[in-house]
Amino acid sequence: MTQKFLSDRYRIISILGSGGFCETYLAEDTQMPSGRTCVIKQLKPVANNPDIHQLVQRRFQREAAILEELGGVSQQIPTLYAYFQNDDQFYLVQEWVSGQTLSQKVKESGCLKESEVRSILISLLEVLEYVHSKGIIHRDIKPDNIILRSGDNKPVLIDFGAVRETMATTVNSEGNISSSIVIGTAGFMPNEQAAGRPVFASDLYSLGLTGIYLLTGKMPEELATDSYTTENIWDREIVSPNLAAVLDKAIRFDVRERFWSAKAMLNALQNMTNYLPQKTPNFFEHSESIPVTSESVVKSSKQNAILFKRILIAGGVMGASVIIGLLLTNYPESGIYKPVTSSLLTKPKVGETSSFPSANRSSQIPSSESAIINTANLPNYFHFIADSSFPNLQTAVQQIKTLQMGGYGQPGVFWIPDYPNLSDQRSFVVYAATFSDRSSCLNFLKDYGKANPGAYCAFASKDPHAPSDKIYFQQLQ
Repeated sequence: MTQKFLSDRYRIISILGSGGFCETYLAEDTQMPSGRTCVIKQLKPVANNPDIHQLVQRRFQREAAILEELGGVSQQIPTLYAYFQNDDQFYLVQEWVSGQTLSQKVKESGCLKESEVRSILISLLEVLEYVHSKGIIHRDIKPDNIILRSGDNKPVLIDFGAVRETMATTVNSEGNISSSIVIGTAGFMPNEQAAGRPVFASDLYSLGLTGIYLLTGKMPEELATDSYTTENIWDREIVSPNLAAVLDKAIRFDVRERFWSAKAMLNALQNMTNYLPQKTPNFFEHSESIPVTSESVVKSSKQNAILFKRILIAGGVMGASVIIGLLLTNYPESGIYKPVTSSLLTKPKVGETSSFPSANRSSQIPSSESAIINTANLPNYFHFIADSSFPNLQTAVQQIKTLQMGGYGQPGVFWIPDYPNLSDQRSFVVYAATFSDRSSCLNFLKDYGKANPGAYCAFASKDPHAPSDKIYFQQLQ
């Protein structure tokens, strides 16, 4: 049998993969004393055009230089050994990483433990933080493109998408240079990337779904999708509320609601045991009225806190969806809030109709559930620290419980359509605190945003013409 060589140097051992315009080989470098094993990617441009070929050649050289830099700095990105061109083919010679892909790991050993997944995510986010700092978006993060290295069990990120996109360079009907394909993998690819506009948060979306796969063994196409919000639905009960919250934030459909950076997601995971700040008021303390300052949060009354806890416990035991909106009566002239016990959610009497917005109610609350939102006592306006938003009541309740356990005395939830100045989206916004003035809200955000970088301060008003005045934590940096 005749052995195949590339560039009279690399002896092909086997084919690792083949598809489209790229083939991947396992090869031996015969010109190295060690005869080291390496991976060779053979790429062919999709356009057979001399002008395009020259452009592809320049871009290929640029992308190879980037891979050389990335692999030279990070030990979790394969080292680039060489690149060359032979006729119409382009070749990358890279380090061979011995180990299992995450897909192979799950198929052979089953789903991973939460601690293992958290460790993998943290390790990969450290890599992505560096990659993104260079202005590079991976664009194809998935279990098949992450190898757990045999020597140290570190996850190694392979197969960056930029080189493959270079090979897809074409000229459109208007004579403009473009790419004939979208780089990424269906399911793991967010909507903005599928539209050809990837951002750094696109990689975080893919990483979040990778984490869910490691925990559940389910690929994105196997997950249910909320018919209204298009958000992915997965079994959050198998992990801690904090990890579930981090993953949920990473895979939000709306890119603006995801983590702003790999660093932000990394911080959330590293500080997961203290994901919500510990230096917060004790909500079991009694407080008639306390001014809101940058150093303190308004405390709930003991009666409200105990009632809040009892209803949450009852909701957990009975399986009912209970929403407790600890909405506050505001006193703008004094800068003071007082808890209003009558704003707790109530069940309508026989013959009465619910004040919960009728639109989309059937998709939000099963008819068997007893708790509904009583909007009669909602304030006309207030500033609030938004913690998160959810398409359904159940997940909103879980986040309120997480906030309460973290020490926040006045978390709550409201239905977006009740405040038309905010958004026309129909979702439940969970807030960590409310304020009568903008400055107090922003002062609180400076600390709260360190634990939840996606948090923001906004103004909720029943006046549809009022500005939302939304300020994100990242804008304060």
